[in-house]
Amino acid sequence: ITVNITGNKRLTFFANMAFDKNYKLWGYDGQIRNFGLTLDPSTDAEREATIGFICTFTQTFCAGELQQYSSVENCTQYLMKRIPFGSFDRGDQGNVACRTIHAYFVPLLPTVHCPHVGPTGGGACTDKTIDFYYNQPNFLGCAAKQCQEN
Repeated sequence: ITVNITGNKRLTFFANMAFDKNYKLWGYDGQIRNFGLTLDPSTDAEREATIGFICTFTQTFCAGELQQYSSVENCTQYLMKRIPFGSFDRGDQGNVACRTIHAYFVPLLPTVHCPHVGPTGGGACTDKTIDFYYNQPNFLGCAAKQCQEN
């Protein structure tokens, strides 16, 4: 994905990396801070264009068993009226912003990402609580175990 930033905009990227005993990259986690503040659409025209992009990609690449909406118009109406647009700062929730992110991946892996751009959010673009991330018994456990084994 290429992001072209114009004007007076700045992105801050934080990354944590884990290496195995041979100093090979074993895993990573990256965050872009204030992504939404920098890149969220600021006008209705920009939001409508984003929804048009999602719906066009969805109808083009999510066909047959992967179909999510009956038409571009059905998709457009759903995304404009049934769920919030949201912000890229909450790009993992049940909103249009999350579906925007996943729309870029639809052509690469339609079987995985078509459900994410659809009405249900496919488990990825759904509203989640803090428990989803931090109050799981194996939180970071798997990554730590893998690094110890290698």
